[in-house]
Formats: sequence, C-alpha cells, structure tokens
Amino acid sequence: MKKNNLNSINKIIKKIVSNPKLSIRLEELDAIEIWYDLIGDNLKKYILDSRVSEGVLYVKVKSATVKNELFYRKEMLIDKINSELKKQLIQDINIK
Repeated sequence: MKKNNLNSINKIIKKIVSNPKLSIRLEELDAIEIWYDLIGDNLKKYILDSRVSEGVLYVKVKSATVKNELFYRKEMLIDKINSELKKQLIQDINIK
C-alpha cells in the first residue's frame, strides 16, 4: 500500500474515533469486556445479557444464586471496572 493511502486511512480512523458518540460507545464495550474478565468463566455462563446505558451496567442472569453473589460484589466490581477504564464510566450495576 502506498504511504499516501496509509495516511488517508489513518486520518479517517482518527476522525471516526474522535466522534464523541462513538468514543462513548467504545468505552461502554470496553466496560463490558472488563466485566466479563472480572467475573470469570464460572459466572459468565450464567449471564444472559450485559449492556451499558447512561452509566449503568445492566446484567441479566439466569440464576438467583449468581444474582445474589453479584449483588454483594457490586461495589467492588464497579470500582474495578472504572479503575481499568481509568474513568468513572459505571455508576451502578442493575442485576436482574
């Protein structure tokens, strides 16, 4: 690939990533990835869905036992996610 083409692609990527809406969405996806890393494979299999919206991580679980365990670890999980992100993105975790 020519150097000129690489510069053009680089400029396009920087412009896309600098979009505030996309930037926030990428941070939310990073938070979900960190979330799954923190809970580990044993608990991950009980998670039906995870999403972030307006600073809240919404988690749907299929086990009441797992729900209780996550509820008791909620503050620690919020702190660790935000610490990994180096930003206070997650304010709460809603576990259903």
